[in-house]
Amino acid sequence: GVTSRAVVRSLKLSKHYYDTIFIGTDVAENPYGFFEGLYSKIYKCPHVNDPKYYEWMNGLCKKENPDAAIIMPELESIFWSARGFPATTILPPPKFSHIVISKARLYSSLTGTDLIPKFSILEKDDLLKGRALKKWPIWLRDFSEAGSSGKGSFLASNHADVVAWVTINPKIDQYLV
Repeated sequence: GVTSRAVVRSLKLSKHYYDTIFIGTDVAENPYGFFEGLYSKIYKCPHVNDPKYYEWMNGLCKKENPDAAIIMPELESIFWSARGFPATTILPPPKFSHIVISKARLYSSLTGTDLIPKFSILEKDDLLKGRALKKWPIWLRDFSEAGSSGKGSFLASNHADVVAWVTINPKIDQYLV
């Protein structure tokens, strides 16, 4: 997936960017990436929907004076494409961000290509009852807009795995399978 960690990992593998200093921002709901050593500094920032976000990010850009910024995930891309980021940036087109913000929308738009696996969208109740689950293993994924770091993603080996995963994620009503 296109996550900031995946992009930074790729850049660090490049002979052109291996010695670049990367500074990250995150709302820190899932701080897994903080401990991977990819960034020289990581700042905990307000959520993009927080009224303080705009001024906070402007203040950070004044403080750090970045040479360039890579804007992701999609909510932030949509937010900044409408306002203009306070530094040179790489920003995907808003239409792209609106499509890829949901894995279901992305997969639907790529249907008929060989770029995605076969998939279905199943209701929680269907998963609990084992409907339409014929081949194993299967990936279960939350496809809500702006999910991050594979939230709700799990590789299930059997129906018992599915039941356990769906049970411990009660707020997810539908899964991309």
